[in-house]
Amino acid sequence: MLDARRLKVLQTAASRLNWRADGLYYDILRAYGGVESAKSLTRDGFERVMAHAKKCGFRPINGRAKYDNLGLRPGMATPMQLRMIEAMWRKAARDPSDRALRRFLKNRFGIEAMRFVRKEDVTGIRMAIVEIKRRKALGMGRQKGGKYENNRNADVYQL
Repeated sequence: MLDARRLKVLQTAASRLNWRADGLYYDILRAYGGVESAKSLTRDGFERVMAHAKKCGFRPINGRAKYDNLGLRPGMATPMQLRMIEAMWRKAARDPSDRALRRFLKNRFGIEAMRFVRKEDVTGIRMAIVEIKRRKALGMGRQKGGKYENNRNADVYQL
C-alpha cells in the first residue's frame, strides 16, 4: 500500500503529464505497477511508474526547505536554526553571500560549513551577527587595530 506522500507525488505526475485523459493513467498503473488503483501500488510498483513518468519528462519539485536534508542530528543545529542564522546574516552583513557567511563562520568560530554548526554554537553565532547588525546601524565599520574604521565617534569606542 502506498503512503500519502508518494500517492501525492504520483497524482502530481499524472496531472502534469496529462495522464488523466482517456484513461491513460489507469493503463500506466496496470502496465508498470501491475495494479488497478494507485493505493494498491507497492513500493517497487511506485518506483517503476515514477521511472516511466521521468522518461515522459516529469521532474518533481523538491518542496523541502533548505537544510531539511540534514535532519535532526544529535548535538548539531536544527535545520530551522541554520535557516535563522542564514536569514540574520543576509540582513546584517555588508556582503550577504553564502561565501561571506562561510568565511565568517570559519574565521570567527572555526566552522567550515553551515552543516557543521553545533547546537552550542548557535547562540554565539546569533549574538555575533546581532553585533554586526548593531555596528552597521551605528555606522561603525570593521574592527581594526583596536579602533573601528569609518566611525563618527572613534574615540568613544576605542578598546
